Amino acid sequence: MKQTISNYQSLFQLLTAIYLVAEWASLEKIGSYYQNKFRDTFRYRLKSNRKYSPLINDIYEEFENKEWATHHSRQLNENYAKFKSICWVFFVLSFGALVYSSFNPTQLIPHWIARVGILALLTPFFWVVIALLKPAHKLHKLNVSMCEDVLLDVESAKNDYRIKNPTPTLNDAREQRNKGDKLAYKKYFNAKQKYDAKLIQYMQNKFKEQR
Repeated sequence: MKQTISNYQSLFQLLTAIYLVAEWASLEKIGSYYQNKFRDTFRYRLKSNRKYSPLINDIYEEFENKEWATHHSRQLNENYAKFKSICWVFFVLSFGALVYSSFNPTQLIPHWIARVGILALLTPFFWVVIALLKPAHKLHKLNVSMCEDVLLDVESAKNDYRIKNPTPTLNDAREQRNKGDKLAYKKYFNAKQKYDAKLIQYMQNKFKEQR
């Protein structure tokens, strides 16, 4: 079964326009996506533990920095350079197919040839997935794993300290208040402040060489 090549003119026009501007898939956009994903995953934990570890504080400040720029691997940069070259080649091919279909609108082509040709013209999209998105996702997973390890070390040490040194609780202060101690809440806030200061000092001493 055959169709006229003019049936595919709209597709040729679309691909020509897309491949003319290679920036439709940029490393900056990919980097921003994974940066935001990282922030959504770790923002709270990084913020709540930054005072205990200089390394966590550095990670937090880096990813909260509005001027933060994605640091791509060398391979990812090379793949993107190839992608831009591929886009130019397929822009020429798509434009050529568009011109040919305009001058030969009644040209008949078999369905299977049309399908193969269309798949071939979609090569840059496959390249984006295989050579850009997949490595970027792998790098993101590596960053997540490293950050998770750092956070778990700090959170485990913090939990161990709190188990050995129970924190003052507001419930205890309420009980003391009900027993007639009018300064119970004041004593609680003073004790909590001293406790937090000791915890921070303990954690900073433990992880001071982490940076």
